[in-house]
Amino acid sequence: GPAAMKQITIRKLGARLLGDSESTILQSMRQQNRLWNKLVEIERANSEAYRQIVTDSDAELAAITKEHQAVEEQLEEVRIARNRARAAKRAKALDNAPDYAAAIKTLAARLKDLRVGMKACRARAKEAAAPRLQQLEEGRRAAVEAAAQEADLWWAHSELVLGAYDVARVRALKTNGTLRFRRFEGEG
Repeated sequence: GPAAMKQITIRKLGARLLGDSESTILQSMRQQNRLWNKLVEIERANSEAYRQIVTDSDAELAAITKEHQAVEEQLEEVRIARNRARAAKRAKALDNAPDYAAAIKTLAARLKDLRVGMKACRARAKEAAAPRLQQLEEGRRAAVEAAAQEADLWWAHSELVLGAYDVARVRALKTNGTLRFRRFEGEG
């Protein structure tokens, strides 16, 4: 049969900025940056509250955590003392260097043991704290939603920031990292 003719319609779509385009873009970028920093604030407060809830829900974990902090401080003091001694002599070979090395090795081993103990207790503590952790998560989500609504942004721009936040948050949780504040420098 005869070849069927197809009708093709071509449309040209574009975006139009309201107002002075450069100041509008900068304003939008500044608001996106403010939203990001607000989300980082929310996340940091949430992480701290999460750790506190888990630690407080198990007496053994709280005790081990307290000891862990004390040993970390001791280790830091020994390292500072060693560095001061090195700076005074300006050489790595010190007369009493083995003392520092032995102390650091002992404290590091103690920290490792404490971390193992903390890990064992943490699962039990999370289970005990589950209802409070659920409330905390609901509060975090509500705070994120409120921050996005308070931001004076077009929905697509706030979704862009929220998407980046979700990805960064998951990565930070997996790697035990923290989200960082961003300085606004007028760049994309």
